Amino acid sequence: KELEGVLPKYVEIFLNSEIGRTQLARKTSGQVQPKITTDDVKTIRIPLPPPEIQHHIVEIMQSAYAQKRQKEGKADALFESIDAYVLEELGIEMPAVEEKKCFVIYAEDIGGRIDPFYLRNIPYFRDIKTPYPLIPLGSLLIDKPQYGANERAINGNPESDIRYIRITDIDDYGNLLNDDWKTAENVDEKYLLRENDVLFARSGSVGRGFVYKNKLGRAI
Repeated sequence: KELEGVLPKYVEIFLNSEIGRTQLARKTSGQVQPKITTDDVKTIRIPLPPPEIQHHIVEIMQSAYAQKRQKEGKADALFESIDAYVLEELGIEMPAVEEKKCFVIYAEDIGGRIDPFYLRNIPYFRDIKTPYPLIPLGSLLIDKPQYGANERAINGNPESDIRYIRITDIDDYGNLLNDDWKTAENVDEKYLLRENDVLFARSGSVGRGFVYKNKLGRAI
């Protein structure tokens, strides 16, 4: 849901950035099929710069998307450096990564988790510096998060059926792929998407995001 002063596309870009995906990785569980709960999603912390900075970041990223479509080779090199650009625009200073085998964690920080990847990153995130407030998604950006449909995908008619957007239909940069249009075997209208809804992968490719627009037609 679009809120005043918050661009959904900016949220998508941040979640797809290195710092966004690292936070998501810390919250995932499961070995064979990684997943993240909606409660965990609410705790993701996102810098909230003024709208003009958000617009500027979105414009730069959209320009990169256009270049990628036109010239894959050169654009790939651009995307490899995009994380550094986003961090610079947000004024975020990332601490040096130290692959320590031993580290100190206080009892109040454990929170029921004992896996080392999660605990190892607690000191790392404490050292991140940014001039902007870090806002938990659950307190500001998410309106009634809900699970998506879990139906069998079947071939559909783009002229009349409701599109079933699956995580495999979205690339790593938040773009919707159009070469495998599907509908769902059973469509429940409670899953119909609204303008500016942010789709978010909770399992498998955790953190891959996409902003839905009405011009795409009715979709779940």
